[in-house]
Amino acid sequence: MKLFIDDYRPAPPGWTLAKTPSEAIARIYQAAYDPQPLIVSLDYSLEVSDGDFDTFLPVAQLLCAVRPPARKRPVIYIHSDHPEGAQEMLRLLREAGQQVHLIDNIKMYAFYCGHQPEAYAILPAPLKGAP
Repeated sequence: MKLFIDDYRPAPPGWTLAKTPSEAIARIYQAAYDPQPLIVSLDYSLEVSDGDFDTFLPVAQLLCAVRPPARKRPVIYIHSDHPEGAQEMLRLLREAGQQVHLIDNIKMYAFYCGHQPEAYAILPAPLKGAP
């Protein structure tokens, strides 16, 4: 399953959209029964109302807690306009041993739509302050 978690952007072709943390968490549990590996593209910011916002951080925390067999480990991409939040999720997921990549938003849709090679679109960004 390819799961695109974002409350604002539409899912790219071939991806399932989850607009809320609860919907995303339900889809992740559903994917446990899917023989295909789980690919997740995760945003950080979640607009609640009137300019207030929450985050999709609970989804990242769930992905940290899930310990499937190596062949079923999810591949996680972070596609956020919130640099500090993206770095927080990247650090959290990497510390949990998850396979995670940070995607530059400018290149994001080209990557998801297949217009550029994966190696060009994925930016395995270092953590701030890391060597």
